[in-house]
Amino acid sequence: MGKVDKYVFIYTEQVKSQLNQILKTLELSENEILAIPVHAVSIQNINDKLKTQGFSHSDKYIVNLTCGTKVMALASFQFFHSFPNARMLYFGSEDKTYQFIHPAIEPFQSIRHQMDIREFLTAYGVEIISGNKKPTRPAAYTNDLFQKFMDNNIPGYDHIKSLRKKKTDKNGFIALDEKQIEVLSNIGFINKDQNKISIRESEYIRGKWFEEYIYDLVRKKSGLGTESLTHGLVINAGGLYDLDVFFMYNNRPYLIECKLSFKKEEGLSKFIYKLSATRNTLGLDLKPVIILLTSWSKRLDKYFNDSVSRAEKHDVTILDRKVVAQGKLESFFDSIFQNKIPSDL
Repeated sequence: MGKVDKYVFIYTEQVKSQLNQILKTLELSENEILAIPVHAVSIQNINDKLKTQGFSHSDKYIVNLTCGTKVMALASFQFFHSFPNARMLYFGSEDKTYQFIHPAIEPFQSIRHQMDIREFLTAYGVEIISGNKKPTRPAAYTNDLFQKFMDNNIPGYDHIKSLRKKKTDKNGFIALDEKQIEVLSNIGFINKDQNKISIRESEYIRGKWFEEYIYDLVRKKSGLGTESLTHGLVINAGGLYDLDVFFMYNNRPYLIECKLSFKKEEGLSKFIYKLSATRNTLGLDLKPVIILLTSWSKRLDKYFNDSVSRAEKHDVTILDRKVVAQGKLESFFDSIFQNKIPSDL
């Protein structure tokens, strides 16, 4: 809303922790804030509290009536409506708009501020542990590896998956056997005279490359910077969560889980329930997506259909290998980014 002298928060003690999260997000200094505790359902209490704050009829006020209880909104409207320089507004939700409703009802306007990842997560009281990792390999190599995988052109890849079971030496490296050296050499990942790789390289070649592929695809499609798009994000929200690809677009959060495969149907169910639980933590506006590169056999068709039904129930989108092979992965992201951010920024 432009430059203001002070931010006034009318709140109840029951939501003190949420207020602290908002203040942390806004990064305001102490002299820019006035916090007024009130009784949630007492118009008289709210009116009495506001009267003691010395609000001047000559000052300008912008009053947001969106949050709090209905009584808090009514009491705030009742108190400020007699101020000649007070404007009051109400925010929509799904349509991402707001509307001034006093002293006159004005047309709806688009919300122009675009939240970045830090703002969104901090407002939910979530601590960012790590993220924005540099690519393990150049994007061109990762894109080539993706194509090889889709063409089933990585002979002996199962030997690479077994790296997960190997322990590291005291310097954090994993020893390679002859077959693993051969497979990695054939795809240009290491030279033949190398016999060990780092933990991060092991994670990449076992499957993190797909996460980096999706990250780069989203980056190119959206034009988002690192403040709004990240991968390998680790957060603390009452427990540690590892988020593959996470981005904010048009003030909506998107979470992409990138999976090469899983052992059985319960594995897919686990991913669905994990994403559903994440929505409980990060809000119902979160759009969770699972992208799978699994080849479905007839034995798994029933499981997959059951899991799709379960995913629909939890509002989780699943894109499987067949969808990816048909080139619909890019069109899926195109459908997201065709909803342009308001142009009056």
